[in-house]
Amino acid sequence: MDPAPTSSTFTSPVGPVRRGPAGEDELYLDEILSLTPIKRTRLYTFRDQGRFGPVREAPGPTCPRPVFLLEGVAGVCEELGYPIPTVADILAFRSTGVPTASGDDIVETTWQDSLVKASPETNVDPARARVSGLESVPGTAQHRTEL
Repeated sequence: MDPAPTSSTFTSPVGPVRRGPAGEDELYLDEILSLTPIKRTRLYTFRDQGRFGPVREAPGPTCPRPVFLLEGVAGVCEELGYPIPTVADILAFRSTGVPTASGDDIVETTWQDSLVKASPETNVDPARARVSGLESVPGTAQHRTEL
């Protein structure tokens, strides 16, 4: 009995695996959400159905970022009747320096843009304290006078 023939050659994917930032024909999730009217939950639905999904991951500031092909995004937009972003749209979006939509950036921006600054003694934002039901923030100069 002859042994089954084995191949000593390695079969690789059609092209080399791309690494690094998204290219002109690729989009990050935050770019898809900014350039199209597609909602995040709709994207997840398409991904779960196997009709759309990330093709690779690119390095991010804290964790890998999923990268999507423009043609996949175009297919979803076409199916939903939305305008399809072009390479020019992607490049224009990236050149504007619009901040990305990561959770840390959003919280930090909200905190910095607040008209009322946090008390240095307690590091509590007075506006947030009022929303959460605190009448005064400990360590601030705000006092209630009972009449």
